[in-house]
Amino acid sequence: MTRRLSLMFLLLLISGLMVAQDDSPRRTITIGGDFNFPPYEYLDENNDPVGYNCELTKAIAKEMGYDVVFKLGKWSRVVQWLNDGEIDMIQGMAFSPERAKLYSFSTPHSQTWRAIFVRQNSPFQTPADIQKAQVAVQQGDIANDYLKQITFHGSKIEVPSQEDALQLLSSGRYDAAIVNYMSGIFMLKKLGIDNLRALPERIFPKDYCYASKDGELITDFNTGIAHMRTSGKLDELHNTWFELLSPENMAKQRLWKLIKWRLIPLGTLMLISLIMLYYIRRKMKQKSTAYEQISGERTRIAEELNREYSLFLNGPVTVYKVQHPRMKIVNISANFNQFGFSPGDLMSGEPEFQELVFSEDRAGFIDNHKNNIQQKKEFNSQNYRLQTPDGSIHWLYDFTMYCYESDGQVTLYGYLMDISSQKALEAELIEAREKSENANIAKGHFLANMSHGIRTPLNGIMGFVQVLLQTDPTEVQREYLNLMYSSGHNLMKIVNDILDFSKIESGKLDLIMNDFNIRYVIDDLVKTFSYHREKPGVDIRTRLSDNVPAIVFGDMMRLKQILINLIQNALKFTDEGWVEIAVDVYTQVEGEYRLIFCVSDTGIGIDPMKQHDIFDNFTQVDPFVTRKYGGTGLGLSIVKKLVEIMGGFIWVESEAGGGSSFFIILPFRGAPEKPEQITHPQKPIVFCETDSFPAIRILLVEDEPINQIVTKKQMEHWNVSVEIANHGKEAMDMLSKQDFDCILMDIQMPVMDGITATKLIRESEKESGNHIGIIAFTAAAMVGDKERFIAAGMDDYIAKPIDVNLLYNVIKRIMSI
Repeated sequence: MTRRLSLMFLLLLISGLMVAQDDSPRRTITIGGDFNFPPYEYLDENNDPVGYNCELTKAIAKEMGYDVVFKLGKWSRVVQWLNDGEIDMIQGMAFSPERAKLYSFSTPHSQTWRAIFVRQNSPFQTPADIQKAQVAVQQGDIANDYLKQITFHGSKIEVPSQEDALQLLSSGRYDAAIVNYMSGIFMLKKLGIDNLRALPERIFPKDYCYASKDGELITDFNTGIAHMRTSGKLDELHNTWFELLSPENMAKQRLWKLIKWRLIPLGTLMLISLIMLYYIRRKMKQKSTAYEQISGERTRIAEELNREYSLFLNGPVTVYKVQHPRMKIVNISANFNQFGFSPGDLMSGEPEFQELVFSEDRAGFIDNHKNNIQQKKEFNSQNYRLQTPDGSIHWLYDFTMYCYESDGQVTLYGYLMDISSQKALEAELIEAREKSENANIAKGHFLANMSHGIRTPLNGIMGFVQVLLQTDPTEVQREYLNLMYSSGHNLMKIVNDILDFSKIESGKLDLIMNDFNIRYVIDDLVKTFSYHREKPGVDIRTRLSDNVPAIVFGDMMRLKQILINLIQNALKFTDEGWVEIAVDVYTQVEGEYRLIFCVSDTGIGIDPMKQHDIFDNFTQVDPFVTRKYGGTGLGLSIVKKLVEIMGGFIWVESEAGGGSSFFIILPFRGAPEKPEQITHPQKPIVFCETDSFPAIRILLVEDEPINQIVTKKQMEHWNVSVEIANHGKEAMDMLSKQDFDCILMDIQMPVMDGITATKLIRESEKESGNHIGIIAFTAAAMVGDKERFIAAGMDDYIAKPIDVNLLYNVIKRIMSI
């Protein structure tokens, strides 16, 4: 009785514990993983986590009573999250003894390995073949350890992602890429790349496990993995994601392609041959039944051959035989009558073959055959014109075979084809090409005229605004004037963007390479934006690594243009916080540097789903952004094209409301430091009060009345005496009667242009020994204009619309005041 009571008590206790356990709250765990590691784990087009790892984790969590929250990101950040306790576990990490010292690992749920990918036509067949090759790997990937292990002597190129490595390899860059096998095959199918293949050797095979600092959690997941394996669900999940990508299946696919493209046509050909053989045998059997039918068949065949021979003689190809050197026509096919000649008359000896050739081509025809016979050539082909009896002209293609007889005679055998229609088509194509080239020239002239036409009136508008700002306006008036000046400046940026975009699209943008100091370039940009910025609540800061070389060789102007566009873009979309420009060394190999630039901000950010579109022409994130912030949508497109022209690449990392970071990797060569490059450049010019000049006289040569007035007003503010000439000839007359200290010379003017006037002035100075400063004062701002003006004898150059402070400093420098 006592034993029964004890047993009942024990059962009640166990039931209570089970009820208590069922009523206990389910634990929610955060699982981390790589956001771009298909097919294991990645974010789909809806930004949802998918892949083999995610499906496995969901199944085990359901089995073990956990609620799961996924957090996918860059691999380096995921590991940091685990170290900082932001996530409970990583769902896919390759086991290694070193990592086992840091984390607890589950039993392996799959296996990963790296593979070497090469192009289909690559001679590489084994890992040993890449010892001295150019190999692309993902930055921080375990493939770097493999290259160290095999004592790699080639060139290693690190790229941001495995997808970048495959795309660069497919485009013809580098010799091989080392990526995860499954991810690589998955990406090739997804991206539609069919010119790459993977070498069969498995590199660094690793057990793929869960990793965590929570041993109990790992124990629970070990239990879940065991249940999945026992029930067969693990194999089902593995087959779902990996079976089609496995090496065995890929081999089957290749075999099927072989069968499809080689054996099937061969089998079809054999089937056709068998059918034809059967048909022939049946025909022969039918013919053997009646001898008289054979005779009739022979007659029919003979008639058919005669008919075909007649078609050949009267077809489009004319066959001839000519005796050299008299060029007597021995034989020529009847179809030559299509050109109005009688073949019979030609074979009688009159006229000779060369007399049929158009007079302008006859000498070349004779010399061509003469030279070929002297050189004992066997074959020759040439095109020439034939003049028919009615005076019409036909183009002929003539293929000739030379037969050298033992007696020294030479016989020409050949055929002629009428190619008049082809020549007409060639003429049309040449005309079309010339029209296209003329259109491109007209486009260039239009852009130059557009630039000049916009800059000239804009100079008047912005010039008068600057004059008004010097007349002590009220605060409200100053605010309006500043807004007008800023609008004019923005209009000039749009014009410059359109000009740059056109030059890039036409392939006429050239890189200007020289030595320069990157630190000074960054300092100048920061100072320029600090003086001109319209958002004082935004701090502009820099972060340059000590590893960045002092002097590099590259295109400084295009680098500044890229950074200016990115900084302007960051300032436009950032109302408060900061904009940072960072520079560091990405890779360095024997004096060759790849520098990584990053322009970051705390602005509105960009939706990840729209980041791929922001580099397209005339594209912004959405219409609201265009209405609120303005712009043409060309800035980032120009940046991307400039980066590609300079041999680099660009990408963005951002999320809505979280700011943006634009990364650029560009190649440069290291250069020795030069004394003149150590000196820090001048501070940027800012709109500020300027001192008056001493009493000087300036001749303003300008045909536009508004520009005459505004420029004169600007300079009179500095106590300058200004005289005006409407064109170059009038300027020459005034110079012969008066003395001036400096000349502001426009370029495009009636009567006499600025370049002609400058050359005449410099010519006259050779006798007097004097030299007057001449400043090009023009709306011409295309590439090469400044060099053209300096070559003509001008001392400096300033483009319209004029910045009043820049004008002041140029005059001060020319006058050495």
